[in-house]
Amino acid sequence: MAATRHQTSTVREPQPFAPAPFNDLLDTDAVLRSSDSVDFLVKTCFLSFVSPRFAAMFDGIVKDGRPDLSVFPIEADSSILYPVLLLTYPQACTSRLELEDKLECYLSMIRLCREYSMRLVEDKVLQLLAKSTVIIDEPLRVLGKAVDKGWSNNIVQIAAKNTLYKPTSALHYVRELDSLTPADVFQLYTYHFECADAVRKKLREGPSFPAQPAVDAYLDMLIDAAQESIPLRGGLAIDMDFLQTARECIAAMIEEAVSEVSLEIPVTSQLFGS
Repeated sequence: MAATRHQTSTVREPQPFAPAPFNDLLDTDAVLRSSDSVDFLVKTCFLSFVSPRFAAMFDGIVKDGRPDLSVFPIEADSSILYPVLLLTYPQACTSRLELEDKLECYLSMIRLCREYSMRLVEDKVLQLLAKSTVIIDEPLRVLGKAVDKGWSNNIVQIAAKNTLYKPTSALHYVRELDSLTPADVFQLYTYHFECADAVRKKLREGPSFPAQPAVDAYLDMLIDAAQESIPLRGGLAIDMDFLQTARECIAAMIEEAVSEVSLEIPVTSQLFGS
């Protein structure tokens, strides 16, 4: 989003106000007007603290609580401006935050944060993205954008980990992957194989048992399949064939073990006819 030179004006005609806490005329210093003509009545101290650009923009305005306040147009839709401004306010205000769970929403918020140099707020947006359903449902799109836009490495790692919910054969092209180099894509596929090897190693760290070679062989087959046809995460652990095989192995071991144990209670002689 290109930076624009702000022209201040004064409130003359009634404008729709944003929801609380941006609708209190008695507790505001300035007005931010969104691109869809929604007015946000703001306390400039909060915005100036997180944004040097806002600090410079608000420098010199009269803060006397008048209804005739300076208006600053912001090139952002109110649906994007509202959550970003909420994140500049104290913790109590963020309880009102409800985001549309779409990647485009997060992209627009981060774009606005960068336009106004709000690094602290951008970090909060990325934290919300890390906990969203977007990064689970569309990990490749998030991964591509994270690499392209220079987001935190934490987002990259979470998105990559979430690609394990699908087998490699189900990882299809998305436009956001255009920002990755062929080497990056190769690394992603290598990551899947390395995760499969790590799972294989972890599953073998437990105590050994007589039928373990058979179970290990079956696990190897499943893990190899996980790289192609079933997801490593959310698929391998609940595979019913694996559970049935494991149960049969354990049942056989139980029968073998109990057959080697003798009952040590002496048997009383039966006197026939008594």
